[in-house]
Amino acid sequence: MQAALDQIGFLNLTMYPRKGSWGALTSGGQLVWVRDPGLVARLANFYESTHTRLEAAGRDYDFNVNEVARVTASRAWDWQQMRPRMNGESEVAELFGQLRYLRLSWNQYYIDLLDDYGAEMEALLGDLEAYLSLGDT
Repeated sequence: MQAALDQIGFLNLTMYPRKGSWGALTSGGQLVWVRDPGLVARLANFYESTHTRLEAAGRDYDFNVNEVARVTASRAWDWQQMRPRMNGESEVAELFGQLRYLRLSWNQYYIDLLDDYGAEMEALLGDLEAYLSLGDT
């Protein structure tokens, strides 16, 4: 149980991809070099919508995992004795229920979101590379 709680609390993996290049591209006016309106719209949607949704989901997921680890796990688990608290069966059941919810709902949602993000980014980069290789910049 202690090892599982340690993994949840300390090895929880979320991803916060950078978007500094997008900021530089837009603030420097370099986006006007891409004369394909559809490609510009896809770039904007990727960074302003898809990326923003991934960041928000990561923050929410981290918050929920940390809240469960801090609040529910602390009521159910004696960190000093490394065992369930005495008479804490209902708290342990609540902890398992919340962890199950996080694993089945949030974790799978977040993994799917990361997969979609990666696939969209690869397609967008491929189309951008193809556009730039035409020399129409």
